[in-house]
Amino acid sequence: MSAAALQETQSIQVHPLSAHIGAEIHGVDLTQKLDTRQVAEIRAALLKWRVVFFREQFLTHEQHVAFSAQFGELTVGHPVFGHVEGHPGSIRSPSTARPRVSRGKRCNAPGPAGIRT
Repeated sequence: MSAAALQETQSIQVHPLSAHIGAEIHGVDLTQKLDTRQVAEIRAALLKWRVVFFREQFLTHEQHVAFSAQFGELTVGHPVFGHVEGHPGSIRSPSTARPRVSRGKRCNAPGPAGIRT
């Protein structure tokens, strides 16, 4: 399928960042409810590229949770950093959260902050 034909069939634009992993997604407003086609295209991009980025999207916690819930059931918080007060699906940023202490030792859990789906 040509690039022109591909663009005609997609409602979003996916721009790979490397040959194997990572892509930027454009042409979608994450503050609004997505249609089923957009959800399917974003899911397909995530499965293909494993990591996707949405640049210049400024979401409240409520909008972030609503966006993520369109892709499946949300999990609650993070085992070390917990969740944002009043938003159990939002993970607190490790840079601002105080980690829980286990048996006198500081716990360290790798991974990004954000919504887990």
